[in-house]
Amino acid sequence: MFKRVTKIVESHVNERNEQAVSPESQLALARQQLLTQAGDLKAALGEVSYQRTLCDQEVARLDGEIAKTLAAAQDAVERGEEQEARDWLARKQHATERLAKQKVKRQVYQSQAGRLEDALRDLREQLRDFPSHSFHLLKSSM
Repeated sequence: MFKRVTKIVESHVNERNEQAVSPESQLALARQQLLTQAGDLKAALGEVSYQRTLCDQEVARLDGEIAKTLAAAQDAVERGEEQEARDWLARKQHATERLAKQKVKRQVYQSQAGRLEDALRDLREQLRDFPSHSFHLLKSSM
């Protein structure tokens, strides 16, 4: 996902660099590039957050499935249905394995979201500070 965002940004940068000639247009181009990067980061963060939400929903579903299969296994034991109890416990084990995988996936998405949020925060700071940097650059180029 990061590679895709990078390629999109690089494409915009290359296109705009060809068009920029004067210091003013270069500054406008640089600001536009920062805004484009911010938009791309927001889109990537939205996608990662959506995937994390899907993982949360699947974790909740699997937690419920595990509880139900354990209760069904206990019920089968109480009725003396040993094979049925084993079948329920096998289902519980399978759901527990899937749950572990979902938790790992969620952690990966959580980590990605954190990195994207940090990058977006840094970019916003650059945009906030951009006017003062622009003025100094323009003044020194004259």
